[in-house]
Amino acid sequence: MLPALVYKDAWYVRTHSDWDGGPAYWALFAALPFLNLGTIGLYFWRRSRARFFDKQCSMTGSIAAKVRSLL
Repeated sequence: MLPALVYKDAWYVRTHSDWDGGPAYWALFAALPFLNLGTIGLYFWRRSRARFFDKQCSMTGSIAAKVRSLL
């Protein structure tokens, strides 16, 4: 389950920011036992350095902003 979530998040970050990481690369290493913890830590560090094109940094943030606008 972790590799699928990493892939989905990495794809979002790649398509909404200047980040050039490969979603398949991160998902592959997230699937390897004992390497996945280090890989996820490195992924989060690299992800934090991305500059997003919009104000929202995640899908959850986008959804939350849309819900707030309805209230």
